[in-house]
Amino acid sequence: MSSTNIPEVVKIRLWGKAAGRCQYRGCNVPLWLDALTKAEFNTAYVAHIIADNPKGPRGDPVLSKDLATDLSNLMLLCDTHHRQIDKFDVEGHPAELLRSMKEDHERRIEIASGITPDWRSHILLYGANIGEQSSPVSYQTASMAMFPERDLPPFTGPLINWIPPVL
Repeated sequence: MSSTNIPEVVKIRLWGKAAGRCQYRGCNVPLWLDALTKAEFNTAYVAHIIADNPKGPRGDPVLSKDLATDLSNLMLLCDTHHRQIDKFDVEGHPAELLRSMKEDHERRIEIASGITPDWRSHILLYGANIGEQSSPVSYQTASMAMFPERDLPPFTGPLINWIPPVL
């Protein structure tokens, strides 16, 4: 259990970077909505990658104090995954793994929320039958190839190019 009072401004930035969703790899559940009742309220836990106490999960004599309120050391998690990383499977969740989960989630959110209307692409399908075999490429298959993240929903209309312009 954390003893650190995380500043509100840090919590708000964490919520924004996580898009209000669990940052545990593969979870992504909305943390403003109860799954059963659909009531809207905060179900999130702010978890430390390196515990804020040297004796906590993944604690460190020096880093625990230094990173206690650092945004790079905090994850937004659902109850299930917060308990998993801090109680039930601490050894299976080293700091490097948690940092990777956080970075992957925040990168995906950055890509998804950075879409602008002018980032459009068109799909052109070329194919020819070879004997009795037809071309297996469909619009749906081609549209899925345009998304770098497989867990993003497929689109059925005009597609957006996911490659950001070079700045």
